[in-house]
Amino acid sequence: KVSELKDILKALDLPTSGIKTTLIERIQLHFAEEDKQEEAAVGEVAETEQVEEEEEKVADAEESELLKENQPAPEFIEIKKPEEKTEAEPEKTDEEKKKARAEKFGLQSDDEKKEVRAAKFGIDSDSSIE
Repeated sequence: KVSELKDILKALDLPTSGIKTTLIERIQLHFAEEDKQEEAAVGEVAETEQVEEEEEKVADAEESELLKENQPAPEFIEIKKPEEKTEAEPEKTDEEKKKARAEKFGLQSDDEKKEVRAAKFGIDSDSSIE
């Protein structure tokens, strides 16, 4: 409605005279100009960010050069080779594997579980039915 368009123009401090299409054009122009100003401001911010990034890259490069200078010469760097196993471990049985796993992860065997349950419920583990 024209009355709503005029209210918008008043809020934007723009002239409110003219026909509906003129009022719409005024509002559109105002927001288009506002967008251009925002884009310019964003462009300036982006430029300053780029400059800051380039300065950081230069500072990082200078720092890495200083670190390289403080490093010992390559001929003095000792390279360690992985130790080779001279003896292969014998193959473990399934029971040994289960026992090793239980010890590693703190697991209980079936007998230990039964003893814990018996103690929990006050049952004599020797007289329990299997």
